[in-house]
Amino acid sequence: MADVRHGADLEAQAVPPPFAVAQVVGGPGATVATEDAQVAEEMRYLDKMEISIRHAFARKVFALLAVQIVTLMAVICIFMYVPPIRDYCQTTSSTWLTVVSGFLFLFVLIAISCIPDINKKYPRNVIGLFIMSSLAGVFVGTFAADINSVYVWVAFASTLGLMLILGLFASQTRYDFTGIGPYLSVGVLMLFVFGLFGGFAPAFRDEWSNGARGILWTAIAVFLFSMYIVYDMQLVLGGKHKRGLRFGVDDYVIATISLFTDFLIVFTLIMGASQN
Repeated sequence: MADVRHGADLEAQAVPPPFAVAQVVGGPGATVATEDAQVAEEMRYLDKMEISIRHAFARKVFALLAVQIVTLMAVICIFMYVPPIRDYCQTTSSTWLTVVSGFLFLFVLIAISCIPDINKKYPRNVIGLFIMSSLAGVFVGTFAADINSVYVWVAFASTLGLMLILGLFASQTRYDFTGIGPYLSVGVLMLFVFGLFGGFAPAFRDEWSNGARGILWTAIAVFLFSMYIVYDMQLVLGGKHKRGLRFGVDDYVIATISLFTDFLIVFTLIMGASQN
């Protein structure tokens, strides 16, 4: 009996695993089915890994964006609530500060966007973003100093709320907005030309500042850059869009700059409209 039991134990240990049984019993068809199941499992694992990497990328972008927006408003508050600076910016002698800060902002923006040694290397990229948002704060602050602070905060809250709503829409909608970039660029170019014409043509100048044309121009501009927010949000979040366009995981600085400039433009447009 001991030998029989011992033989039974050896026989039980010799039972092949399920995968081997499928090969023996089912033949080639079962082998193909098992390989397909393994491939499907590997694809699910890769999808989960890709989603995890994309979520980490999005968190990094939104964290840097939050730091930029806080820096922007901190500098603007200096211009609004420090009396000597506010009084100086309300004089015509402060024009140089507006012009210099605007040009420096554009220079830093272009440098960070176009030079990989800056936008892909830490801490250069973070320092560049901080400098850029500070210069943007100086540029906008020279205008905010001449506006009621209530209007500035209303414009800020409106822009922040609009960005949050559009971000939720971009993440939940099934529509793919990642292919409208060229059309938005053409729209912004046409808006820029229209703005130059309205700002410099004598027949339009008076009505442009406070009239219907100025309101129309502002409304179209806010709409266009709101669409840019949706477009950039989908490039950041990724997803199963048919075009498959999105920012690379190493381009978190470029993605942050794109969303920050969208926020900045909409904020200044709403702030300027509230002044009128």
